[in-house]
Amino acid sequence: MKHLVIFEYLTAQLKNHQYQNEDNLIEGMKMVDKISLDFQKSNKVKKISIIRDNSIPFKKNKNINYLLTSRKKNWIDVLKKIDQNSTKVLIIAPESNNIFFKILRKILSLGLETLNSDVKEVKKFSSKILTFYSLEKNKIPCVKTFTKIEDIKNFNLEYIVKPVFSAGSENVFIAKNFLDLNTIIKKITFPYVIQYYKPKLSGSFTMICKDKKVNLISCNEHILTFYNKRLKQVGSKIGEFERYRNDFEIIAKLLVNNFSGLYGYIGVDVIFVNKVWKVVDINARFTSSYLGIKKKYGEKIKNLIIDFYCKNEINKAVSIKSKNKKINYFFKDD
Repeated sequence: MKHLVIFEYLTAQLKNHQYQNEDNLIEGMKMVDKISLDFQKSNKVKKISIIRDNSIPFKKNKNINYLLTSRKKNWIDVLKKIDQNSTKVLIIAPESNNIFFKILRKILSLGLETLNSDVKEVKKFSSKILTFYSLEKNKIPCVKTFTKIEDIKNFNLEYIVKPVFSAGSENVFIAKNFLDLNTIIKKITFPYVIQYYKPKLSGSFTMICKDKKVNLISCNEHILTFYNKRLKQVGSKIGEFERYRNDFEIIAKLLVNNFSGLYGYIGVDVIFVNKVWKVVDINARFTSSYLGIKKKYGEKIKNLIIDFYCKNEINKAVSIKSKNKKINYFFKDD
């Protein structure tokens, strides 16, 4: 690969951008810095660039090229000046307000090649509604999702209310009963979905995939907090759910067989309900779990991920095993 450009949406914007806060900025920089340094160690990439806004203070690495945005020059202006024939762009962006889909579509319109899932899949999995419809249509175990309170049939459970477009656990509300659900819905101002909530095991797995081929990378437990009718995922226990690897591999194969446009590093949120693992969300992008993978699974697994992007092929010969040490990775929002 001649030139890799890593574009992380939040850190490519002005620091006071409406979608940003200090925690998200720090998380975004950690992600990009870690990924860029891992790519930099590969001899398959000649040049690595990061798009970052000049209003954000950061420590530069001498081996990384920085393409700076500003009030007078946004990320689109920066990308327009890049050689299309020698460049590939890796996009890291949240699903909030459908940002990821919009960014991907815009970058493709500039004639640049991206190292992400195709537009169809990103559009599908950025929406909680389309995710549910797509999974249900293909008979993949998933969490029942409603768009109207009138569709609720079971009045004796707890419920979750969340935005149609969101990243991580932003604006996720817990309703203890149906009356509580009515109260919450009357107060929120964003398009939402409703799901039954049965508090069991909650986790995620990560995978790399291409053309219906897949390598399952990590099996993680979510660290959740509950406060003032809000549910938040504040971290992950990386590798904690290795005992469910076989179950997750079955789901991973179902996903890549039914959604052939999935590509690269993918995060899948799951929950254990009625003795079955069900899919909650599919994040068609790098997630914060990447930051803890090397410590738990070793250098070989990190190299497996980087080599995939450099060689554009799945290495099925690699055996993935977790180390015994415990890795808890905490973050604010994913």
